[in-house]
Amino acid sequence: MNQPKTVWPVQNKEKITGYFTADDFKTFINQHKGTDAAELLLRFSSSDNLKLRQFASQLALYEKARLKIPTYVDKLCLFTSKAYEQASSELTAVYKASLYGGGRMLDLSGGLGVDDWAFSKRFNEVISVDPDMVLNDIVRFNFLQLAVTNISRVDQTAEQFLDSNTRKFDLVYLDADRRNTGVKTFLLGKSSPDIISILPVIFNHTEKVMLKVSPLMDIHSCKKQLPFIKIIEVVSVNNEVKELLVHLQNGYEGICELKAVDLSANGIQFEFEGKYSENARENQPVFSVEEMTYFYEPASALIKSELAFAYTQELKEKLFQVGVNSQFYVSNEKVEPFFGRVFNVVSLAAYNPKRVKDYCKTLGITKANISKRNFPHSTDVLRKQLQLKDGGADYFFFTKSGNELLFFHCRKTN
Repeated sequence: MNQPKTVWPVQNKEKITGYFTADDFKTFINQHKGTDAAELLLRFSSSDNLKLRQFASQLALYEKARLKIPTYVDKLCLFTSKAYEQASSELTAVYKASLYGGGRMLDLSGGLGVDDWAFSKRFNEVISVDPDMVLNDIVRFNFLQLAVTNISRVDQTAEQFLDSNTRKFDLVYLDADRRNTGVKTFLLGKSSPDIISILPVIFNHTEKVMLKVSPLMDIHSCKKQLPFIKIIEVVSVNNEVKELLVHLQNGYEGICELKAVDLSANGIQFEFEGKYSENARENQPVFSVEEMTYFYEPASALIKSELAFAYTQELKEKLFQVGVNSQFYVSNEKVEPFFGRVFNVVSLAAYNPKRVKDYCKTLGITKANISKRNFPHSTDVLRKQLQLKDGGADYFFFTKSGNELLFFHCRKTN
């Protein structure tokens, strides 16, 4: 279901936030617990009562937001659909905040304020800047709901604030708006504010900067465009890459460290730090033993950060790489713990579309989870060739070893 569009008219913003300070909203929530969000929105969409329409919109947003920002939902905070979509999750916000601490920090991209809420537990004072005055009133309301008293919200653009500011900060954080033109971009110079242009000004106010850039950004592109990079960090949640963090230190000229982190509701599941090796691809051993029991796929954060090779090198006595560029591994013994996914190998064969299709028919397989690396066909093409739906308990991996195309049929280990 599409997220409801929550509109906050400027002329009524104080009145609207006032609606939610009363007990009426709590009563509304209790009355409509378990009600389908789409049905609720439809019921109140034509109502002349603005308060009830806003209540319905918020309750519908809560349905999804409970997973991403549960504290905000529990404390009956407010948010628009756009602000919610662009906000960090509480999980990633708390992780980012855990990396720093001190007296005063500056967030030049306040947004919904989830990152600020997390930073407020690690810094004595947080200055949060955002030019959206309607959103800022909502955020100030939320900070009252959350009982946060050490965050100051400023109604300015990042450029305006930096032009007039004379204070120093222990950290400046920036998650620039990558949708300011209505089209999502991952280019540093196309965001708002323009990261490339504003960075020299930021360093007049701090020694340390943390940038949150698009997870689609290539780490080598970051290194070419940005100065003083100390660490580039890929953060995933349950093996899905969520954030690419670039840690800068004014004047730093040392080696850029790489870090991969995977989070879950219980905190850090895995983390690995290392350096990228330009010769890693050439030096990787090629898998030559066919009878293997276990199949390994390094975590998405390891692959994105280009640390998969460095990580598996530490396990090279136990793991065999399927192909030089495959980033898939196999072994005779189960390696635990492993930063990634582990499967039992059901079958291994040279890839032939007709034979794989017949194989699926024989076993009654009509759907499978398909992954490929260093393989000439896309997952969509493979799915169409094999006439398979997505999902199920079967996992098909496609890759290349030397000049041979390979097909692995796997299932998750217990």
